[in-house]
Amino acid sequence: MRMSSVLHAASINPMRNEFPLVRIAKFFLCAIFAATIAGTVSAIFFSPIFPALIATAAAIFFISITYSLVLIGRSRALIESIHTTLHKAVPDISVAESDSADPEKMVVHAVTQLKTSVKEAVEMRKHAEVTLQNAYAEMERTIIARTNELSNINKLLEDEIRERELAEKILRSNEERYYLAAQATSDVIYEHTLETKRNHDDGDVEPEISMPDYKRSPDIIWLEERIHPEDRERIMTALDEVFAQGTKYWSQEYRFSHFDDHYAYIFDRGYIIYDENYKPTRMIGAMSDFTERKLAEEALKESEERYRDLIENANDIIYTIDLHGRFTSLNKAGQRALGISQEEARGKTLASIVPPEFQKTIVKMMKQYDETTSRTDFEIDVMNADGERLTLEVRNRIVTHEGKPVGIQGIARNISERKWAEEQLRFNAMHDALTGLPNRTLLLNQLRQAIARKHRNPNHKYAALFLDIDRFKVINDSLGHLVGDKLLIGVAETLKKCIRTVDTVSRLGGDEFVVLLDEVGGIHDAVNVAKRILESLAQPFMIEGDEIYTTTSIGITSSESNYKLPEEVLRDADTAMYRAKSMGKNCYQIFDQEMYVNAAKVLKTETDLRRALERHEFQLHYQPIVSLEDGRIIEFEALLRWNHPEHGMIAPSEFVPIAEDTGLIVPIGNWVIEEACRQLKTWQADGEHRELLMSINLSPKQIAREDLAGVIAATLAKTNVSPGNLNLEITESAIMENSKIAESLLRQLKELGVWLTTDDFGTGYSSLSYLHKFPIDRLKIDRSFVWDMESLDKNSEIIQTILTLAASLGMEVVAEGIETIEQLTMLRNLNCKFGQGFYFSRAVDSGQAEQILNAKYFYNNPPAPVIDLEYSY
Repeated sequence: MRMSSVLHAASINPMRNEFPLVRIAKFFLCAIFAATIAGTVSAIFFSPIFPALIATAAAIFFISITYSLVLIGRSRALIESIHTTLHKAVPDISVAESDSADPEKMVVHAVTQLKTSVKEAVEMRKHAEVTLQNAYAEMERTIIARTNELSNINKLLEDEIRERELAEKILRSNEERYYLAAQATSDVIYEHTLETKRNHDDGDVEPEISMPDYKRSPDIIWLEERIHPEDRERIMTALDEVFAQGTKYWSQEYRFSHFDDHYAYIFDRGYIIYDENYKPTRMIGAMSDFTERKLAEEALKESEERYRDLIENANDIIYTIDLHGRFTSLNKAGQRALGISQEEARGKTLASIVPPEFQKTIVKMMKQYDETTSRTDFEIDVMNADGERLTLEVRNRIVTHEGKPVGIQGIARNISERKWAEEQLRFNAMHDALTGLPNRTLLLNQLRQAIARKHRNPNHKYAALFLDIDRFKVINDSLGHLVGDKLLIGVAETLKKCIRTVDTVSRLGGDEFVVLLDEVGGIHDAVNVAKRILESLAQPFMIEGDEIYTTTSIGITSSESNYKLPEEVLRDADTAMYRAKSMGKNCYQIFDQEMYVNAAKVLKTETDLRRALERHEFQLHYQPIVSLEDGRIIEFEALLRWNHPEHGMIAPSEFVPIAEDTGLIVPIGNWVIEEACRQLKTWQADGEHRELLMSINLSPKQIAREDLAGVIAATLAKTNVSPGNLNLEITESAIMENSKIAESLLRQLKELGVWLTTDDFGTGYSSLSYLHKFPIDRLKIDRSFVWDMESLDKNSEIIQTILTLAASLGMEVVAEGIETIEQLTMLRNLNCKFGQGFYFSRAVDSGQAEQILNAKYFYNNPPAPVIDLEYSY
């Protein structure tokens, strides 16, 4: 009743203040409501096997809802509806019929029953929880057992996975190695499928091919098409035999076509796989291209054939011998050279055909296999079947088998002709080709040996004679080189007759000979030989029916000078020979130290002379040429002087010959021409001396140059001097020695308009025909005729003849060397118009010459002569 009152009160006015009991009931119901929800959820998920618990929970849930609705409103209909619903939800709850009309009672009854049900449900729940806990414990034991089982399974799986990964890794490594090996190798790796595909028309028809037939395999068809036609039948037959015999391994060499249809030699190695019926299914293999090796083998084979042909047809002797020296083979060249056959050679030893003096060489050659070297070279003589001696150049090498010597193989060349040629070349290298005498090289060797003997034995004496044929160039140029060569041969034969067998005659070259006298008693022996040579060469030589006379100049030196080098001996002998030439030729001179000093002085002078021009050490002095009629100066002759920085003024006679020999006279002469023209132009500048001439001497070296006319023309243009004021003096000998060149040059100079004078007339060639041939304007009488006029009447007649000849040819005459009034008077009496000499003036420098020039005349009343003999002309 209390519960119903409470419910009734709540349904009448749910908003009013509620009693504490009601609030407690509310909270209790709410708690029951929450617990019901939680129990329901737990029952759904954890206790599906207890439907009563689910039903109880549902009833409690609906009761809670009903109580809430009662509190909200007291609608009877609602309560009836709840009752009906509750009855449907909990059919086990019974409601008394007496209470069915009263909802409140019905609810109270229902609550009472609900409590009982809840209590039962709680007990059932406790029982269920115990059962559930037991189930949980059993489940945990099952899970643990299952977990352990799974752990073991997982461990086994992990081991299996690791093994599989390791296997896969090894497989990948093997595949990689296989791939790299396949990439690295030059072989072609292949796999041929030998089974053909079975063709079916439908599922009920038997296969067209019931067994493998490798010949219908596309791979074998492709292979057969690529094999060279000449090898195809052989290879396919071999395949038939292999498959028929069930052989697993296959290898063949044949020609195979590449993709460019080029056939290559290959070595095919295969492995054949059979099925359970021993039918071939697959063939795996590799093809190696050995074309290069095949071609090399063929080339080697061809080379061996050529080698055999070369051996048999070679010009050299090729042979083999055993370790006892017996011939085991001999080619055709050897058979021809030795005059024996192959069979005869096998019965001979190498020592049997070698002369006695070469037996030691053979013994050494046969013992070579005991030494470290495997190749040796020899030069030996052998005797052929005809007794002829042959010189062979032999090269041997040891033939070994398994590291042990079994024989000797050799090649020999017949060098008999070469040896003769070498001897001839050696002779030619040491001897003169024309005369057969020892040449300079052999002479130096012999002199070197003589000097060495002198050093070993101070009592040993030797001497050297240096000979040069006098005027040989004239003979050579006039009679020809053929006559000159025969004359040299005759001189060589004469010299050999004048000496002993221990002495040596050699030809240095040209017309120079040297006689080496060995083991002489002293210098007097050398002098006796020199005299004998002079006497012998004084006899005429008969050459081509003509008698030719010649002489020689000889220079002598001996071992007394203690020479160290052979060149020193030749140097001093040559110096003495030149002294002999300067002494008049056809004589001998013995070398002394003074000659060496003079030669050294000449060399020093030559060295200084080369620098004098660039150092401006040369000067010109001028000597007047005077009209003998009135003493008027008409001309100056320019004369060269050398003002040496150490030795002072040097006369031309000391350095001009050296300048001539060295060729320095050409640049020096060009300087003289320019300097003289420059000075002449200076004197002509005042206009009073426009007619003054300048005379310049030309050397033979200058005349020999074809450009002389051009040099003079350029100098005249440069200095602005008229050609008519230049006089060029040329000696007779210079004209006649170069007559052809001189004729052309003199005509070119004459075309320029210069004067041409023959200097030193009367001392040269006796022929006067050149006076008609060459355009000469003036003759200069040599001073030697003027100096002897007072004592020799013939000289006066010669001068008179020269004056008469010049007048007939329209030439002027100048007499040089006038030094006395008597000479001047005589020349004036002979009607000589011009003169030059110390009587008038010596050669002076340009300043003094200008003073003389300004005096105009040397005499109307003749002044005192100006004489200074210190300088030559």
